[in-house]
Amino acid sequence: MSEIIIQTAMSFITSAGFSVLFNVRGKNVFINGMGGSLSWIIYLLVFGHWNSIFWSFFVSTFVIAVLSYLLARPLKVPVTIMLVPMIIPLIPGGLLYNTVFNIITGNTEAAKGFFNELVLELAGINLAIITVATLFGIVYSVKKYRLYGL
Repeated sequence: MSEIIIQTAMSFITSAGFSVLFNVRGKNVFINGMGGSLSWIIYLLVFGHWNSIFWSFFVSTFVIAVLSYLLARPLKVPVTIMLVPMIIPLIPGGLLYNTVFNIITGNTEAAKGFFNELVLELAGINLAIITVATLFGIVYSVKKYRLYGL
């Protein structure tokens, strides 16, 4: 249990730190930190329930992307200012390192295993972002056409 609390706290610090790095100001740094913690908690819950790498990354990124789109307008910031720092805890840097390291050292079997897992994680993240962006694009265009009566 304490390990989950430490991971969640580190997710907050990481997301808040990247927010500062991206010149996010004020309360948005805290909001992005909370979003990063939420993304990690959702990842842990989904992975614990389904034991699927792809679906855990897809669901957690999907929820964070929806949250980013919903928060961007009231906070008057671009969606990417909210989305990128919130998904930073999900980025599989360790897998990328292990894949490249094993390629360089000639251990191709281990590299293939790491690469397959890396592709699953990145596919989950990318497909979730694309799905949410498409859904919100459709919603905004329908609202626009209804507003102008076209």
